[in-house]
Amino acid sequence: MMLLLLIRVSMAILMGGVLCLSTPACSILETASAPAWLHGASPRYPAARYLLGVGEASSLDVAERRAYAAIAKIFQATVQAQSQDRESYQLREGDGQKQTVRQMAVEQMTRVTTEKVLENVQILDRWHDPRRQVYYALAGLDRQQAEQMLLQRIGDHDRTVQAAVHAARNSRDPLEQIKQLRRAMITLKMRNAANMDLQVVRQSGRGVASPYRLSELAGELEALLQRHILIGVVVAGDQAEAVRAAILEGLKTRGLPVTLAVSPPVSPNRPNGSGEPVSSPREFLLLQGMVRLWKSDVPDPLFRYVRWCGTFRLVEPARGRVVGLTSQMGKEGHITYQAAMTRASAAMQRVLAEKVTNTLLQVLYAEQDAVSSHREPTEACPAAAE
Repeated sequence: MMLLLLIRVSMAILMGGVLCLSTPACSILETASAPAWLHGASPRYPAARYLLGVGEASSLDVAERRAYAAIAKIFQATVQAQSQDRESYQLREGDGQKQTVRQMAVEQMTRVTTEKVLENVQILDRWHDPRRQVYYALAGLDRQQAEQMLLQRIGDHDRTVQAAVHAARNSRDPLEQIKQLRRAMITLKMRNAANMDLQVVRQSGRGVASPYRLSELAGELEALLQRHILIGVVVAGDQAEAVRAAILEGLKTRGLPVTLAVSPPVSPNRPNGSGEPVSSPREFLLLQGMVRLWKSDVPDPLFRYVRWCGTFRLVEPARGRVVGLTSQMGKEGHITYQAAMTRASAAMQRVLAEKVTNTLLQVLYAEQDAVSSHREPTEACPAAAE
């Protein structure tokens, strides 16, 4: 994260270099005595107004970079201290065991919001020590301006979270509830990242408390998934059972409720008015896949190659519609076809389990649009081995 912040710092300095031609702060003091800011508090640049960083080097350019970096390090230290306690939640499988399925890391969100704050850092003053031939630069961030920007951002995020939570809790569609809760959680992470920056900017170190906790929303999402969603997997083709087992394990690892059944379950103990069993109240999603393995005639005197492919649909049987499509192809080589086949099978299981699971999560969490047509992906498996 620090490297990315320093890249942003470098860009800011380059931009500052252009503006430097017309700003008084670009002048370099050549006085014999060092300015007050070099040794501590300065009436000209009070700590109550500025978040300050000092850099020194044998060249002015490097001194300015180090001054910017000094402020970036202040934010980084706070992020590291507060993001050690990551939000996580657990989903319960059918056998009663718990697994930590997702760690809601804040580093990426924090980096984005911190970069926006650092764009407002300016070089306030410079000094050249003629005796030691050393350049010093003072970088500063106006606390009040940064605070106002962050408070506005936090307010926007709070309104988005509130709207998403309200939509989730008032919808009767389980898939819509899941999507809205996921939206609320992602926005809350961005909100928390902005709040951490606010704590750095304010001298008091205080942020703005959120009415929601990530762990509480994660608990609601867990309950929704377990109460309303059930996922089945059916695979046809070469080594279909091995691929199916890998996908089921991948889904379980990510905390998704799965079933070995390939059709919606019924609840025989809950008869309706006519005495017939009623369907389960859970939304049943079915992953339908086709996988292939075949020898590939690649002109190589040393190695033999085997190609593999997999095409999967995510279907809502109750509505008769496809809501997700994905496919993947690959090739593995070895000195014998048998060894190449073994490697290709292992790669096919690993890659497809990950890709199919990610596709399902994207659909559930509305991170990609539902499929508008039932056409297969361009890299679909061939109907027969080539």
